[in-house]
Formats: sequence, C-alpha cells, structure tokens
Amino acid sequence: ENTGLRAFVGMGTYLLQSVEHLQLSMQSGDWLLLLSDGVSNTMSLEQLHSHYLTRFNKDIASKLCTIAYELDSGDDLSVVSLVREK
Repeated sequence: ENTGLRAFVGMGTYLLQSVEHLQLSMQSGDWLLLLSDGVSNTMSLEQLHSHYLTRFNKDIASKLCTIAYELDSGDDLSVVSLVREK
C-alpha cells in the first residue's frame, strides 16, 4: 500500500539522514541500474532480470519506464542505466 511521500529533494539535511546509500566499486562490464519506487515496486524481480539480459540496449531505461507505466504504476517512473565499459 502506498504510504505517501517519504523523502524529496529540497527537504534539507533530513534527506541525507533518510537516504540509504552504499559505496560500490565498478569494474569493467558491470551494470548499475537505479530505479524509482514507481518502477521497482511495479515490476517483479524476474521481469527486471529478463531486462538485465538486454542491458546493453541503449533504450533499456525507456523500456523499463514504459513497462511500469503499462502495468499502471501510478507513481513516478525514473530509471538510470550505467554500464562501465572496458
């Protein structure tokens, strides 16, 4: 169930306290996918994994947003896809 807005850019120092973060070291060939909750809460892990297999497709971010929209997400849809090349 949607519990409402929990954090937003511009909310001051509280935003830094409420954001979970993890430092990662990317190696050649690694793929980083950042999803808003409108996408991650709408798609199953299996759906996301099937798109992992096409991660070098330059349209992957747009495709994931489109799928979440078609699944009637009802929330913001944002995706950032990064591939560290050789």
